[in-house]
Amino acid sequence: MDNAEQVPDWLATLDNPTEATPAMIDRALVEHAHALQALQEQTYDIVFFGIMEKLAEGCTLAAACRNSPHEIDPIKFRRWIRKDKQRKAQYEEAMALGAEELEDELIAIADALDNPLEDVNRSKLRIETRWRVMQIRNKTRYDQHSSANSAFSGGVNIVINGVTPRNTSVEDNNMVIDGEVIDG
Repeated sequence: MDNAEQVPDWLATLDNPTEATPAMIDRALVEHAHALQALQEQTYDIVFFGIMEKLAEGCTLAAACRNSPHEIDPIKFRRWIRKDKQRKAQYEEAMALGAEELEDELIAIADALDNPLEDVNRSKLRIETRWRVMQIRNKTRYDQHSSANSAFSGGVNIVINGVTPRNTSVEDNNMVIDGEVIDG
């Protein structure tokens, strides 16, 4: 392959590259940008299944991209995933599997299997953080617990035969009911 075949046709006719016009340079930059975009998408195709495996193991997308031998920008990678319904479904499945992997970690943390001398508050923080990530990664399986707790957040009116409530409130997740007995 000679040099004339390695450059675009419109540039190959130039004997002196300094003769390039601004329009030629703009066209070259656009072609370069398209080539980079195509290369990036090919790279994403290559690493996609490996990164999905890491997500299924409980790893974050940012960490999986960072540990990839290729330079993968997590934000651009997420956008690329969301452009295709099949890739998005595979991503969501990997995230759900990763939530189950985090679920397995909760018991080990609670039982202090990884560090018997760990501070209880630190263990609680680790468990709560993983629990929240699990809720985000797999809403149908793990978010039910939080929605059940939030059912009482707005207060509850209770009517019991013979009792008329004066004040109903929720304090620290314990029901407090003040009422007066009506003789009847």
